[in-house]
Amino acid sequence: MPSSRTSARLVRNLRRKGHLVPSSSVIHRMHYDPKKQVLTIVYVSGKVYDYKGVPEKVYEEMKTAFSKGEFLNYHIKGKYPYKQVS
Repeated sequence: MPSSRTSARLVRNLRRKGHLVPSSSVIHRMHYDPKKQVLTIVYVSGKVYDYKGVPEKVYEEMKTAFSKGEFLNYHIKGKYPYKQVS
């Protein structure tokens, strides 16, 4: 289990890189790498996950979704492989 210090460091790095900060009770930050098609989600719990093979169109739709958490649950989780980063 990652320490809160590790999670805090990852969040600081994401902020410096200009990652999107959605208004969500579940998602603290998210970032998309179009070259690798990797969506990185930082949850409010501090856990960080990479979802692989996510098309850019799906990320763009998520950015405009009313509920980022619902979009994640219905359109990304269970559809794309993921890995816990911290």
